[in-house]
Amino acid sequence: MNQPGSSFGRRTPFGLAPSSPERQSSRPVEIGAASIAEELRIPYICNVFSSTSLDDVSRIAPKTVKWMEIYPFSDRAIMEYIVQQVEQASFQGIILNINDKLNDSKFQDIKELKNTCAPPLLAKLVRNFKSWSNPRLVPLDAESAKPYLDWMNSITKLPIILKGKFSNTEMKLLYGRGVFGICQVFTQELWQTLSAVELLHPTIVSGDVIFEEDVNKVLEAGADFVIIERPIQWGFQVDGEAGIHHIIQLYEKNRKPRHR
Repeated sequence: MNQPGSSFGRRTPFGLAPSSPERQSSRPVEIGAASIAEELRIPYICNVFSSTSLDDVSRIAPKTVKWMEIYPFSDRAIMEYIVQQVEQASFQGIILNINDKLNDSKFQDIKELKNTCAPPLLAKLVRNFKSWSNPRLVPLDAESAKPYLDWMNSITKLPIILKGKFSNTEMKLLYGRGVFGICQVFTQELWQTLSAVELLHPTIVSGDVIFEEDVNKVLEAGADFVIIERPIQWGFQVDGEAGIHHIIQLYEKNRKPRHR
């Protein structure tokens, strides 16, 4: 299996993730970002809210490392189905998002959409699972996540990265609990958290990491790479795929020499 860690900090320490629950992206933006990820061989992260199917992403970017961001649904049949779809699309890993800002309503809203409008993966869930009429998330934190992670590791051999806002104490707690790595949601104080703990697993930073100085801070504190999210859409709106290229070049140009 192609290990996701092989792409960390090699050609450039950035990954692309154009979609999220707060920011459902358009299909053209996602296709453009996937094409750039394939060209630069940098990680591409899909989300269950993505407007592009997993199979289409694999077709557009067959060689780059691809991860799927999912959420801890209480209906384990739904989780098994999602994992099966991820494996069939030849993705290399899963990001399990337990960010406490998520809530069930974000998913309940989807059932009101026509299948032609809903994100492809969620549209399949609406069609195939009666329980989707009232989807629920399991409330998890760094301490309570272990049983859920144990179960996830029992149904897939794909590496799992746990995403959330973790203190340095919680990061230490997560090591050895069945996670391949940790994805920290960006805050202005995150670089201090990363600096205060020995990073034993691959560590990603996501969220709206927009300013170059913030990127430099988290990389200097030990993060393996930063996921670019909202700026992808800004770049695409200005100049299509060339605009996404320009965004990455701006981050790369302003990256401190020690991170190159």
